[in-house]
Amino acid sequence: MIIELYRELFNNIFLSKEIFKHVHQIQMDQFHHSFKYNEIVDVAWMLKNGHVKLLLDKINNNKRNQQQQLLYVSSNLFSTLSPYIDIETFVYLFEKNKYKQLVSYFSSSERKMDKSQLEKIKYMYENGYGKEIDVKDFDILDTDISVFEYLVEKKRFQPMDPLVLLEKIVLDFQFDHFKSMEKTRQLVNDIIDVIFKHIPSVPISIENAKHVINTLIDNPTRDGIKKLIKSSFRGPVESNPIYKRVCEKTLNQQESFKRQLAQQNYSPGLQSFDSLFNKKAAKYWRSWAEKGEDEFFCLWEKYQSRIRVEYGHIRFHTTQKNFDGHYDWDQSFLYRREDDIAQCIEKVALVSGSLKIIDFINRKGCSLPHLSLDSIYYPRFYKKVMQKSLTQQDLDLIENMIGTEETKLTTRFETLSKIEILSACCTIGHVEHFKYFFTRFQGSMDDSDISQLFGLALSSKCSKIVKILESHGYKIIDKRQRFMNKFSIYSGQHVSSLIKYVAQYIEATAQDQKEHVCLELLKSALEHNDNIGVKFLFNHHYYPSMLDDTMIDTYSKIGNMAIIDHIKNNSSKIPVATVNKFFVDLFIVSTNARNNLTLVSYLNDNDCLKTLDQETKSKQLELMRPLFSTSNHVDARYGHVSMMHLIDSKNYVSIEPFIQALKEHPHQAVVIEYIYCNQNKFQEPVSFQPLFDTMIKENKDLNKYIKMLGLLISRYGCKLNDTHFQHLAKYDDGLSLFGVVPNTNIHSKSNITENRPLKKQKQ
Repeated sequence: MIIELYRELFNNIFLSKEIFKHVHQIQMDQFHHSFKYNEIVDVAWMLKNGHVKLLLDKINNNKRNQQQQLLYVSSNLFSTLSPYIDIETFVYLFEKNKYKQLVSYFSSSERKMDKSQLEKIKYMYENGYGKEIDVKDFDILDTDISVFEYLVEKKRFQPMDPLVLLEKIVLDFQFDHFKSMEKTRQLVNDIIDVIFKHIPSVPISIENAKHVINTLIDNPTRDGIKKLIKSSFRGPVESNPIYKRVCEKTLNQQESFKRQLAQQNYSPGLQSFDSLFNKKAAKYWRSWAEKGEDEFFCLWEKYQSRIRVEYGHIRFHTTQKNFDGHYDWDQSFLYRREDDIAQCIEKVALVSGSLKIIDFINRKGCSLPHLSLDSIYYPRFYKKVMQKSLTQQDLDLIENMIGTEETKLTTRFETLSKIEILSACCTIGHVEHFKYFFTRFQGSMDDSDISQLFGLALSSKCSKIVKILESHGYKIIDKRQRFMNKFSIYSGQHVSSLIKYVAQYIEATAQDQKEHVCLELLKSALEHNDNIGVKFLFNHHYYPSMLDDTMIDTYSKIGNMAIIDHIKNNSSKIPVATVNKFFVDLFIVSTNARNNLTLVSYLNDNDCLKTLDQETKSKQLELMRPLFSTSNHVDARYGHVSMMHLIDSKNYVSIEPFIQALKEHPHQAVVIEYIYCNQNKFQEPVSFQPLFDTMIKENKDLNKYIKMLGLLISRYGCKLNDTHFQHLAKYDDGLSLFGVVPNTNIHSKSNITENRPLKKQKQ
């Protein structure tokens, strides 16, 4: 019944056109562009714009059809995109872009993980892609407890020390405790439970015990340490002297934390205040940084008998000695700069965006002439002000401070700058403030001002401000027919998102300049891996120079193969000979550079090198070794990702070719774990004993490899034997492998250790 209704509805030409017209409108992006199905290949774009079902549809089509649509994964899939997708989609995208993703994955560090990432984490670790996580850089309190427990259980934190983990929690908790007290309190208790559950108890040295206790006292977390004290001391926790001391210090710090939190949107912070303010006078004004704007006026009132204001200076008397109200100011201060606090007040007021203080000191007669346009505080002030929720009183104050002068820029705050106020609105994307001030300042804006506002609005991707400017009759193309700010707007911007304006710009460009303009636009599109922008330029403004030698280097760095695929399959305007030469030149440059596996793989696998002789092709591919090499040799200089590629593609009999390369490899732990989890990729059952033997006998300083040798015994099934004796005896505690295998005597012929069996072979 429903299908019949759909057919009847869409068979009506008028109704179907209206429906598709409406769908076209709602699918437009913020700059009025609607893309076709086959044009959208950027996975990050789809996910960040909420088109998850579109991505799933493309993946399902790829699974069903022999002809695949190339999907572009631009960023670290695990860190940035995995929260948006299910495990099946994640696995598909990861395996399709495996080696490129592994490079990003191993070079990045995760600071926190949410519950949606748990299944992806398990997939990575169970398939040999696990990595150690540095405790110092990891935000435990912002990580889901189930994820934290999995990582602790798998011993993936470095160092895997309960004292280090507990200390990190204590340090993180001291600030978070006041932001979300109940939630954080319970989380800390849950985290401590996990640590005690999965990390076996070990004797704590006196030094370590002192360190932990001092950390707890210096960074009090009353509820978080109850369990620690209860497990370590007899008697009620509340009567424990350590707990009492922590509680006392907590109460003393609580008010200070609350004041800092209340003022964090105003104050530059105490540390910044001390760096900005005159050291001699700072102690008198320091409470301003803690309590905010109103405190400044209280302090001014308190110290007014010590203050003298003159043009560009605020003289502050820092001592009370012999001060009776008739002090000889001229003799005392006489331009002693250490007592001139004008710049100090100015800098703190600018950093905090305090209009009232700037206005106040101006009205007092200090015009602050030393503030220059290149001051780092100048643009920061305008942004800080425009980020605030301005009251009508604030809005009136800004207009009064601008005054009647028509100057656009000023080095003094006798008047504020109109263009800087509007520019700040564009930069931070505050539409309401922009609308309010633009209607008042429009009459004093010239062409260069409008050009600047257009450029900033486009750079910050604020389409609403662009619409406001267009609604007042302004156009992207100015009288000189130049794009706003030339091509600087493409910083962080895609040509595809500005196609409407790109088309206008090219149309308005003189004929003899169009080729140059299109090449500049093409370079920008290529640098952003923007296949829609490239396709637009090739289809509507193709020039032979787009594929000549001067552009090859730019093409060789792209990661989106949909661009190359379009040139190969859809550019009917391009002569075949031109395309063939372009692909050969691109292949030579890319293989020489050895930095774009994705591009070289595409050119090699998709019949792009028909005019290149086999000898030259093989020679160039050898430069990408080991990735395209016919040799099975494993070089110690190969990276861990390259070794993973070899394991996947070469079907080795055993791990013997890897032993010499791995014995001192900086990433040996990663490769060994990958081999362990992928034993089915070897023809014979995997044994790590030969690697273990080689490391003990050939590595020069075994102290560097204590952890790895311990793992080879505890996780990978290796054993000490008599052949190791002479190599270990020269080290202190070497015969026990540095405490890994205590109470052993390896000159005996019997096996020393009982070890768990190797992981079963995958079927």
